[in-house]
Amino acid sequence: MARWMPDAAGRLSRAALELYEERGFEDTTVAGIAERAGPTKRTFFRHFPDKREVLFPPRPGSTR
Repeated sequence: MARWMPDAAGRLSRAALELYEERGFEDTTVAGIAERAGPTKRTFFRHFPDKREVLFPPRPGSTR
């Protein structure tokens, strides 16, 4: 898979949810999410501060 493809955040979210289902939250790593989705681990952190944020994104108007 090419490194740059549109919707990196969406691909990372889908990959994370798949891995959480397969391995469980504790056994899923950011590196594993990035590998499944295609972009780098650094790209993951451009979109999410940590792996919890994929499941519980901040609400609109909230301050992290």
